[in-house]
Amino acid sequence: MAGLVAARSLASRGVGVLLLARPGTIGGSFRPKLIGGREVPVGPRFLELGYEDDPLTSPALDSYVPGMHGHRAFTPRVRTFIECEANIEVEKVSRMAVQRNRMRVPDFLFSVDLCQTRDLFTARENSAIRRETRLAETRLGAAGVRNSANYARRSVAWASLANHGPTFHAAVIEALGNRIAPDGVRRTLAPYARKLWLTVFHPRTINQAFRGLEPDFKPRREIFTPKGGFGRMLASLEDGIRDHGGLIQEYESVDVSTSTDGAHIVRVDSDLTVRCDHIVFAGSPSDAGAPQVGALSRFPAQIVWVEVEFGVPADDFPTLIHILDRDCPLYRISAGSTAPGVFCLEYSGALSLDEALRRAQTDLGTHVPELQGAAVAVLEGITIQQVSYSGANVARMRESLKVLEQRRESDRVHFTGGLTAVGADSLNEQVVQGLRIAELIASEIDS
Repeated sequence: MAGLVAARSLASRGVGVLLLARPGTIGGSFRPKLIGGREVPVGPRFLELGYEDDPLTSPALDSYVPGMHGHRAFTPRVRTFIECEANIEVEKVSRMAVQRNRMRVPDFLFSVDLCQTRDLFTARENSAIRRETRLAETRLGAAGVRNSANYARRSVAWASLANHGPTFHAAVIEALGNRIAPDGVRRTLAPYARKLWLTVFHPRTINQAFRGLEPDFKPRREIFTPKGGFGRMLASLEDGIRDHGGLIQEYESVDVSTSTDGAHIVRVDSDLTVRCDHIVFAGSPSDAGAPQVGALSRFPAQIVWVEVEFGVPADDFPTLIHILDRDCPLYRISAGSTAPGVFCLEYSGALSLDEALRRAQTDLGTHVPELQGAAVAVLEGITIQQVSYSGANVARMRESLKVLEQRRESDRVHFTGGLTAVGADSLNEQVVQGLRIAELIASEIDS
């Protein structure tokens, strides 16, 4: 996505652009899958266009430091590019929910708004959570271990138990994280909790919410999706490149060499040779010429798309539901298409794809009250492999990034997404990266 944004931004400045991609890969994980003529995303994909600490204007792009949250200060710039420069219409995502034991409250995993979360718990659990978070704040302070020197090296489980206490940890963090990834909360490093769709909350924030008080921390997260889906967003970016004279070409093989005067010579398949001054790489470290230092461990997830004949108006149904029930391998349901009634079901990799396909109909009726007795047609399913953000994997990624940094400095090339920093591959991160790269290249050309 960052390469696409950089190409779109450069083309609009009058810079000649050639975008090369393997067949069917433009947009990466944001590229929807086509099922029965309909575009369906592979799980939820969102734009975050508002935070509680947003500045009125973004700082200069040269101050951007890639990372899990490097984009935060640049939210106004992301919004300007999406809505004004790329002319992509967006709509706010609402009606997200978290469900436990068939009880449902507004989402707090994305929104980090805990005000109604206590309704998911029994009176005894509420009492235990208040007691445990009060003790955590007394022992560790209002933020708990979030500011600890050990935080970056310790696991999500360690941070959650310290900040949340055993009751909230078991019911929320462990219940969801360990179904997304095997032993996920123990294996995943705390700074990468969002890779399991989790948050390490401050003990004071949880305690205040579970006492029925208005928390000192007042979140304001605004989550959007492109109107018409991400397929339309990708098409709009591609059209913008072509409209400004840029070229887009798919390839089977590509070879890059350097001429005597320092220019890049790009040979595409066997029929196209291009001389260029700047190259932007997206993809894996090996694609960019940095061999992975040891194989990365991965874990499977099963994705199933279904079409539901609603007994209730589709507009009243949540856009996304996280299911916390430990006995249910289905951990998330999200709107799976721009067509009403098509949903994406995400299953633990502990199940095989065949098992997930067989269970889809029953699980919806069992765990989603509105869909009891509804006609459910299973459309298709796939297995995806996801990278674990364990200590060993993160160390290997960092070693590969060191190789890329040396190449960036010596060869005048630019890298995007996870090739810039570990975990720096969210949509917002990639938009900021693309804009920053375009600005760098344009300034070099102007000078």
